[in-house]
Amino acid sequence: MAEEFSIFTNPHSQMSAAALAGEYLRSFAGATRLIGEFNAFHEALGHLISSDTYLAGAAEIGDSLQSPAAIPDFDNLDSNETVISVSGAEGNAGYLKYRGRRDGEPFASEDLHLMGAIAGFVSVLTAQAQQFRQKDETARVFQFLLNQLPLGVVCFGAEGDLIVENKLATRLLGRSGADLMRGALSEKALKGEGKVRLHLEVDGQLLYTEGRRLEVDAGLSVTAFVLHDMSGQREKLMLQLERSVYRAESRGAPLTVAVLEDRFEAGRLYRELKASADSLQLDPASIASLDAYSCACIFTDKRLRSARYLLKNGLARSLDRKSVGGALVSQLNHRDDAPAQALIDAARATMQPLVELLRPAILVLDLYPAVIEALDLIADEISSFQQVGSIEQAVSHMQSGEFDGLFLDVDTFGDGGLDWLHEASAQAGPGFRVFYISHKQPSMIYSSYGLGVDTTVFQKPFDAAKLRETLALQFDFA
Repeated sequence: MAEEFSIFTNPHSQMSAAALAGEYLRSFAGATRLIGEFNAFHEALGHLISSDTYLAGAAEIGDSLQSPAAIPDFDNLDSNETVISVSGAEGNAGYLKYRGRRDGEPFASEDLHLMGAIAGFVSVLTAQAQQFRQKDETARVFQFLLNQLPLGVVCFGAEGDLIVENKLATRLLGRSGADLMRGALSEKALKGEGKVRLHLEVDGQLLYTEGRRLEVDAGLSVTAFVLHDMSGQREKLMLQLERSVYRAESRGAPLTVAVLEDRFEAGRLYRELKASADSLQLDPASIASLDAYSCACIFTDKRLRSARYLLKNGLARSLDRKSVGGALVSQLNHRDDAPAQALIDAARATMQPLVELLRPAILVLDLYPAVIEALDLIADEISSFQQVGSIEQAVSHMQSGEFDGLFLDVDTFGDGGLDWLHEASAQAGPGFRVFYISHKQPSMIYSSYGLGVDTTVFQKPFDAAKLRETLALQFDFA
């Protein structure tokens, strides 16, 4: 590699002093391209001195950190030889030895000045090369230590240039992850508070990162990110859900899974659900991310109606419910080789806006479609309604734990089914309400069926204001 560089491209006899100096400068400038490769750089300097066609010289430049240069034998120097010391970053780095001029002429005073200038120039370059090597070794040690960390570390400069990235971060981020991280540099939180928290999904892996803007020195700032691989959480969730399914089946206990999704901001939903764990009556371990935007919650020993109630009343108020979608699924009735995945897939297939998901679900036991059409028209933003055509259907749905109330047409079903329905209502648990509907006056219904004063009877056609107010108060929508 050193053969690329040589002193003189023209005969020295045809050059002025200025031209001669220029040739030396160009040759040494070429050698400086190797300054970051310590051994190659020393070899290039030695070659330049020995191949000088003006001065007959040789260089002995050592590695002051490992093998210092040998001291010349001054007692046996020839009378025509001159030795000049070369200083390095750690002291003496070697020497240059000149035994004359190539043309055979004796040294002139200008030649002595030239040899001193060359030695001074070599001293500066050698010191710089040693500093480069020390910094390179420091950087390699620093990179080695970073690679031992169990977390991914990425550091960007002020202009978004990648400064350092350890091996784990390289593996987690893959090809596209670094660009995602670089895009986070424009986050408002990072600009305002100097720190940001993000969830990213890269090649199927769920990553959580915290970034901070750090002032290293005056005028020098960097942004450092620490990466956590959260993919294991998803695997733990699926294992926990599978165990919960088998446990619920063996005990005959209910189990409900909620899958929620918020595409507005990665990681926000996960933070809010974790913050709401106590209000939702959930162990934090029962809340886990499925990806950067969606989470699953396992409600053990809870029917679907109870889970819906807890979500409606327990979610953090800071969560923007308009941007969240979700689904609730109870334990599947059929056996499946992968019950956890089956539950998640079933939820994914029935996603709806959160405001609709959390609306109370009410059965309507009435044979006339116009009745449920009227209820939808009057109170669809308060409740969702599902029509059933028989007492058996109504009882089965009430026992499923998915519904919050029942509208019962006593004109058609009052004589033979009230006892069944009252028993099923009691089994549905606290909070389940039965509303009676009839074309007769409410007073006649109370006396005919012996209903208590706390019973609600709506006369057809419905008083829209009264119906809306009753439902809103009953289900806390007032």
